[in-house]
Amino acid sequence: LVTEFFAAMPPLWCSKVLLVIAVTGRIPDRDGNLVPTAGKKGPLCVKFIDIKRAHFVSKSRRRICVELPPELQAIHGPDAVGLCLKTLYGTRDAAACWEDEFTRALLGIGFVQGRSSPCLFYHEERGIRTEVHGDDFESLGCVEDLDWLALELSKIWMIEDKGALGPPGTRGTVQEMRHLNRLITWDREGITWEADPRHAEIIIKELGLTASGVSTPLEKEKAGEEDETEEETLPEHDTTRFQSMTMRAGYLSQDRTDIQRTVRELAKGMKAPTRRHWRILKRLGRYLVSHPRVVQRLRYQDKFTHLTAFCDSDHAGCVRTRKSTSGVVIVLGHNQVRSLCRGQAVIALSSGEAEYYALVTCISEALGDQSALADWGIRVKLTLLMDATAGKSIGSRRGLGKVKHINTIFLWVQELVTSGQVAIGKIHTSMNFADLLTKPVSGPLLKRLMDDQGFMFPSTRANLALTA
Repeated sequence: LVTEFFAAMPPLWCSKVLLVIAVTGRIPDRDGNLVPTAGKKGPLCVKFIDIKRAHFVSKSRRRICVELPPELQAIHGPDAVGLCLKTLYGTRDAAACWEDEFTRALLGIGFVQGRSSPCLFYHEERGIRTEVHGDDFESLGCVEDLDWLALELSKIWMIEDKGALGPPGTRGTVQEMRHLNRLITWDREGITWEADPRHAEIIIKELGLTASGVSTPLEKEKAGEEDETEEETLPEHDTTRFQSMTMRAGYLSQDRTDIQRTVRELAKGMKAPTRRHWRILKRLGRYLVSHPRVVQRLRYQDKFTHLTAFCDSDHAGCVRTRKSTSGVVIVLGHNQVRSLCRGQAVIALSSGEAEYYALVTCISEALGDQSALADWGIRVKLTLLMDATAGKSIGSRRGLGKVKHINTIFLWVQELVTSGQVAIGKIHTSMNFADLLTKPVSGPLLKRLMDDQGFMFPSTRANLALTA
């Protein structure tokens, strides 16, 4: 039943990748050769289209009957029911039927569906790259071809053309857009991307914070300094509040690398939060007081040929379970497209082993991103950068070596490195973007790493921001 009703959703970072391509001068084609993004038809722009009443236009795959309204019961009798030819909002397979509907429509006008995600489409002849997020279409191409796409879709469904986001001065474009509750702006320096700032405002208001903020979202905890009173479970009312604010912080962290490590710590207490988790949440709230907004700048760049991934780990960082944390930052050219913070399921016996597990996670994520780019006709090479010599050595050789306790299922990475499909490089710890995803860092270091990834901390309110 799960597979019958399953409907795919594209990764959020795919939306940001389209914007990165739009500010890049040359990108690799299917053969890896650099080709200009802008052609005779003009620069690349991004069009946003919303399909109206999407679930009402999809053909139903199941036999579903509904009760008739009183006026029809008077004609057909009280025992008559209506047979649904189209899906209804709320039915379990509505999203899956809509996926079938938009797939047939896009294939019918010349698009090719992606393999990594069925929500990614590429029209090679017109150079249009599209991702479908529910009933929202985001497409990259020149204005002329994007207008053609909007016209073709309007022949099939009722649509709302929200406009094309383009460089300032480009005819037929706008420079501000709200998409998936993200605030997107295109100016002379590139494109800015910001999460909905209302989430930070709601967390601050819910916690009742009025004091001054702090420079870091998480404090370092040392073994042996645990306070037993902090392990008391929160009352039921506070538990519900904690879970609500943690989920809101998790949503916000998708676009804010600076709080991902803290949110991971909060997520550990979702089932049974304690006073310690509440203290961490209040610390995050105080950080949001001083850093309510984070805006990412996607800068103009000449080209990109590689997908660069930074990885790091904090060996035995959890003082309670002694498990480690993996951090990954993925960059396309000079622009960061996504980051993640994830706990390691296996207890690593050394820092080198922990770094290798982080390397496995990093390569797994980067391979998926490489496949998604290939669905859009872009062939990139993979380069991984890490600051641990031991982890790099384990990944670069063949076999277990001295770490014979590592499960052989993790050794597939060695084959990719040996065959040249993935290159591993060494960088200094101070230059590793993933460092702030694995451990609490100082305020100056956090700000520098965020600045290097194109993040800014504006103090004024965004023009597109809604009021909480």
